[in-house]
Amino acid sequence: MPVQLNMFEPPPDFPDPAPALTDCPLVIDGLTVRPTVLLDLNFTLVGDSLLKRRQGGSYLSKILKEHYRTWLVELLRPYRVILWTVRFKTYQETTLARIQELTDWQPDHWFFNPTDSYEAHLVKERYLLDLVIPQFGRPADTAYLALESNQLTRAMLKRYGIPAVKIDTMSHWRNLPGSDFPPYVR
Repeated sequence: MPVQLNMFEPPPDFPDPAPALTDCPLVIDGLTVRPTVLLDLNFTLVGDSLLKRRQGGSYLSKILKEHYRTWLVELLRPYRVILWTVRFKTYQETTLARIQELTDWQPDHWFFNPTDSYEAHLVKERYLLDLVIPQFGRPADTAYLALESNQLTRAMLKRYGIPAVKIDTMSHWRNLPGSDFPPYVR
């Protein structure tokens, strides 16, 4: 019997293209510890966000089909990771379960959107000021690294002195800044 293919997903036995490993393009001078990572969800951890946008069905059904950048998860394991997203809080449990199911990993902390705003830079600035800094420290006192797809959010983070870098579609890094320091102890 022929296999029915979905134009939005590769066949199950189709290997992922393996781009050449490169160093993370962001260098953070003066690091003395492994930084805390502010991790964007869509277009950063989610590797198939563009395909997901074109799929039909409910948003929940799209979450249950999304895939994550496993190479990135492997790099993140020894870091303290704060997942922050404009994805609505309604989808928090499903999203975290899907990440766990596919990667056997969870971020250390997470912030899902309790508002009805889709403006990532505004939502994440509220997270930064109301949640991240009070819990984890000011950027002057805590080393942060943001992996962030949204240009306006990267600009907002720059205003607070937090280095941020976008992961391009074909990126496949071998390291993150601070990887030569001891891992975060949970």
